[in-house]
Amino acid sequence: MKKLFRQYIEIVFVALLLAFFVRFFFVAAYRVTSLNMEPNLKMGDFVLASKWSTGWRIPWDKQKILRSVWPERGEVVIFECPGAKGVNCVKRLIGLPGDRVEILKGKLVVNGKKARYSKVNRVQFGALALKETHEQDSRIVQARVGKESLEKVDEYGPIVVPPGHFFVLSDDRRDGIDSREWGAVPKSSLIGVASLIWLSLDWQRPILGGVFPGVRTERLFQWVH
Repeated sequence: MKKLFRQYIEIVFVALLLAFFVRFFFVAAYRVTSLNMEPNLKMGDFVLASKWSTGWRIPWDKQKILRSVWPERGEVVIFECPGAKGVNCVKRLIGLPGDRVEILKGKLVVNGKKARYSKVNRVQFGALALKETHEQDSRIVQARVGKESLEKVDEYGPIVVPPGHFFVLSDDRRDGIDSREWGAVPKSSLIGVASLIWLSLDWQRPILGGVFPGVRTERLFQWVH
């Protein structure tokens, strides 16, 4: 009996040690709690973020212990929210150090290059869906902007992203708080690049008499774009 108990403790210890190792060095977990990254990320999505490219950080310190590289423009990043210690945010990375970012008549402009837009019908939101792509990047950025609130995102900047910082925007710019409010975000706040939706819960479609949220099975194990 003692031997069995000891083996059980050893297994649990090894499992916890492995989980800590993976959590510390390779992935970070994030739960989406707002609507401002729709349609790409929905409220209730549980996302894994890769730390491999952005470097590893001591949990109680912002100092990276290994050299890191910058994420690419258009990638979805997770970082510590400016002015809210211990609270993480997820946004779309738009600008890197030295980039000149502005919004002119509702169009995103990076380094003098206008993004290309195409209208997509999304009747359920009564909104325009915008597809943006920087000429130097093949990655697609999708955003929803309500017709009634286009004036909020009509004009911004220009600003030049300072060294050691990055510029982020919400995919839904109608009411999302992002670098338009914060300014550029320091790289020391960067946690990782959102890569995989491993679970998606929907409280609008509860099951078992409303006790548990429904599961969006179509979103399970989907890559973040």
